[in-house]
Amino acid sequence: HRVYKPEIMLGAVSYSPDISTIWGEMKSYFVNNGVMLDFILFTSYEAQVEALMNKQIDLAWNGPLAHVRTQMRTNNESLSLGMRDVDQSLSPS
Repeated sequence: HRVYKPEIMLGAVSYSPDISTIWGEMKSYFVNNGVMLDFILFTSYEAQVEALMNKQIDLAWNGPLAHVRTQMRTNNESLSLGMRDVDQSLSPS
């Protein structure tokens, strides 16, 4: 019997009742493709940013303001891996 231990812990904010289902499906996709990923849902972006800064999560699915807060807290050293198409108009050109 193999014990599940995530290699990557992702944080996301539970801003909608569908979020748990969406991230559950994402987790299944990654695990089925050999990436041991799990997720933690937060009630606020502030709590999620704190968890990221305290190394309780490896990745954060941030909104635009939380992204800026993370950039400020890391002296612009945090790495952005992607952006939703609906948020692209909020980024500097």
